[in-house]
Amino acid sequence: MSYLPLNQCLIIAGGRNDEECKNLNTPFLDDVYLFLLDQKAWLPVKYTPLSQRIYRLGHHTMCTLSDDQTYEKVIIFGGLTYSATQEGGREMSHLSNDMYVLEIR
Repeated sequence: MSYLPLNQCLIIAGGRNDEECKNLNTPFLDDVYLFLLDQKAWLPVKYTPLSQRIYRLGHHTMCTLSDDQTYEKVIIFGGLTYSATQEGGREMSHLSNDMYVLEIR
C-alpha cells in the first residue's frame, strides 16, 4: 500500500488472498485499487491500452514518486510472482526482479 498525496488516496496493488484464490494455483492477486480517503470508497484502477499490467504479485515493495503539484507515479518492485514452467505448463512461484511504474491520472 502507498499514499498518493495529489489524489488524496491509498493505492493497493497485488497481494494475497488465500480464500478468494483457493481454486487457482496461486493465492496472489493482480488487481490494483484506490481507496479515496475523502469518500471512503474503493475504486478499481483501469489500465490504459498500452500500459504494463502486474501479474499475480505478492510480497513486493512499492513507493510513490510525486512532485506534489502535477504528477504521481507508483513504483512496484520485486516480490513473488507465478509463471508457467517449461515442463507441463504448471505454474510455480518464483522471486521476481520485475519493476512496474504506474502513472496515476
